[in-house]
Amino acid sequence: MREMKMILACLALGAITTGCGSRDREIESAVRQHVDGQPICVTSAETSFPVSYGQREFSMPHSRLGPFVKAGLLIAAEEGGHMLQYSLSETGTESLENAGSFVRFCYAKYRFIAVSEYREPVDGRTSVSFTYDITSFSEWAMKPDAAEALPDVARTLQESQEGPRSGSVLVVKMNKGWKVEG
Repeated sequence: MREMKMILACLALGAITTGCGSRDREIESAVRQHVDGQPICVTSAETSFPVSYGQREFSMPHSRLGPFVKAGLLIAAEEGGHMLQYSLSETGTESLENAGSFVRFCYAKYRFIAVSEYREPVDGRTSVSFTYDITSFSEWAMKPDAAEALPDVARTLQESQEGPRSGSVLVVKMNKGWKVEG
């Protein structure tokens, strides 16, 4: 009898351990899918291009769109002396991501490295800490003019040179595995 209890205890422990290993892999997979390859972009307030502004409106749009011109993403051309038209350059077209109500120019990607820690799930939820780095910079983003004109690009370049970064997400148990919330 004692031998039978020992065998059952070992089988139960094996099932629990296997289940935990599976959960670890599922949580890591969910975070990897969420992070890996996500684009890093700068956002324009415009919803589409080309866009034209009259002479009275020059200063506000130019202060907003001038950095994108300097970075080589947009071209500014005078139209009839009274209008200034901003249109996408070839580089801008290649980097363009239309995100609904605004335009984004993507220039790098996140690369998942590993899950560094997570707590035992409570009510099917857990916070997961992970490491990542920043890769796949577009050529335009590495030019001095882009970094000077667009501070977010400069900051991302600097962060990428500092080595792996840390992040965290909330992961939720769904019917078909784990998924990052949000």
